[in-house]
Amino acid sequence: MITDRYRLRGMLQCHKRDRLLLQVTPPVAQGMLAQRQAELVKKRGKLAYDTAFGELCVVRAFFAWCIKKGWVARDPFAEVELEGQKVTGKPQLYIDESRRFVEAALAENSPEGLAAAMAILMGIRASEITNRIVREVDDGGRVLWISRAKTPKGNRHLKVRRCCSLGCSSCARAANQTSAYSARGGIGTGSTTTCSGSAGSPRCRPCAPRGCARPTSAALAQADRAIASQGGSSAASSSAPT
Repeated sequence: MITDRYRLRGMLQCHKRDRLLLQVTPPVAQGMLAQRQAELVKKRGKLAYDTAFGELCVVRAFFAWCIKKGWVARDPFAEVELEGQKVTGKPQLYIDESRRFVEAALAENSPEGLAAAMAILMGIRASEITNRIVREVDDGGRVLWISRAKTPKGNRHLKVRRCCSLGCSSCARAANQTSAYSARGGIGTGSTTTCSGSAGSPRCRPCAPRGCARPTSAALAQADRAIASQGGSSAASSSAPT
């Protein structure tokens, strides 16, 4: 659910310029992809094909959902082509390098070092560490519950390595004593916000026979509510291309 949200906003860029759904034509869609690719190149120094491909898949699924709602007649991203090749493997640390990395990370005695060590020792994504809430650090720091993972099958619980359990427990206690953390906030993350536009607002005009003259942000907000109502399983994601 969280991944779908940032992928949609990364490609559609509603926070910079909100458009009506009917204004997102195939040429506009091609331009939005080109702009997003340029941003990724500027940010990372090269085209992040996997990131662009993932965002394109979710945006296509979003517009497929909009078609089912009767808001648009066609997917403007259907004919958009992405050039490049999917990354099939990434450089990995060797065993001795991993041991030195973990030793250095734990020696920092900091939440950041603990998170880095857990990523190596437990084989979990960075977001699966930073997005945790206090109650998910269980059994005195010996068990970590992963909820709201990148995919529904990613929701699970893991045994925390002994060298990390004390640090996890300490982080949870510190977070529980601070007002900056709440039952809805993540460890090391702030609160998230969603688009304020909604159907029926002054910016949204009544649905037309061949689509809806509503801001894209309003449609995204409604998609967020649909995702949340399904417990994190996006209605759009089920129809995403593979």
